Amino acid sequence: MSGRHRGETPLSRKHELKLIRAIAGYMGVDYGQVPPDSGKYLIDGWLHKNGRVVAWLECKWTSDGSRCFAHLNAPKFAELCLLAALYKCHSYYIVREEGKWGYAIIHDGSRCMFDREVRITGGTPAHRPPNDDDIEPCVKIPKSEITWVS
Repeated sequence: MSGRHRGETPLSRKHELKLIRAIAGYMGVDYGQVPPDSGKYLIDGWLHKNGRVVAWLECKWTSDGSRCFAHLNAPKFAELCLLAALYKCHSYYIVREEGKWGYAIIHDGSRCMFDREVRITGGTPAHRPPNDDDIEPCVKIPKSEITWVS
């Protein structure tokens, strides 16, 4: 299946938008969120300034009481790296844990920022029914690569 994830809920879109707005405000730029029915992108959004894309984004909201999920599925990771390399800009994985948010730089426009380790991992959030791809190959994001902002 191409495009956005079929299991995405209005609540998960709202959570994504909170994270996108947080990093856009932190960086002093504008933002866009990928439409829920987009067949163009797997990722969640982008940052832009004066009509120029300056970063591509993927978000992961973790409910209170849970640790941040520092893994990114392989197709989304590949898309973030490809877009960053093609457009010579950054790509970020934005995460939330216990009311604070942070980000990891996935790609800086010329290279991936860490060694890649792929694991079979995942799970189904308590608020939704399981999907076939809830457990899948994911690229581990080293927690040491996450910069916590608030």
